[in-house]
Amino acid sequence: MSEEVLSKRIDQLERVNRELLVQVSAMRILFGSAGNTLNAQFENSFTLGVQGFVEREKAALGAAELDDASKKFRLDVLDCVASLLPTTL
Repeated sequence: MSEEVLSKRIDQLERVNRELLVQVSAMRILFGSAGNTLNAQFENSFTLGVQGFVEREKAALGAAELDDASKKFRLDVLDCVASLLPTTL
């Protein structure tokens, strides 16, 4: 691969990475704001509901017929979701 092609590819990947970081940051703000509002109004229903979903999905992964990479990806997504949850009040 030529230096020019490689340089263009790196630039493209850096732009995609930045866009993904922007989207994740925006989702964190939205997720946290909505979660905090719902938790305050409905006795932590948002956090408890999402925690229940994450637990059920993790349990279902054990029975799913997926390759290891797919299971790891899904576990990483579920762990990310759990890390974004607002704390209970």
